[in-house]
Amino acid sequence: MPAAHLPAGLVDEDWGRRYGSPVRLGTLWWKPGSSSSMGGQQKAHLQHVFTAIAVNIERLSGLPPTGEDRPPRRPTAFQNFLDRHGIPRHKS
Repeated sequence: MPAAHLPAGLVDEDWGRRYGSPVRLGTLWWKPGSSSSMGGQQKAHLQHVFTAIAVNIERLSGLPPTGEDRPPRRPTAFQNFLDRHGIPRHKS
């Protein structure tokens, strides 16, 4: 009996006998290499974590050394809109 995650009717024990290999597909039968010990969600999570780390390193590397003032931020598009139309902005 094929595992529950295999596509019904496409791959079964007869398929394994016919092609000379046992049925050994990963949990994601349509995605090659998904039968490794680490699941797809774990891989995606690690990729997101490493991407976040890289983004933070890049962002932090652009900051001035401590003790120096930061350059002022550019106004947002919404702030520019308010200024163009003479609408006062709330200062927080």
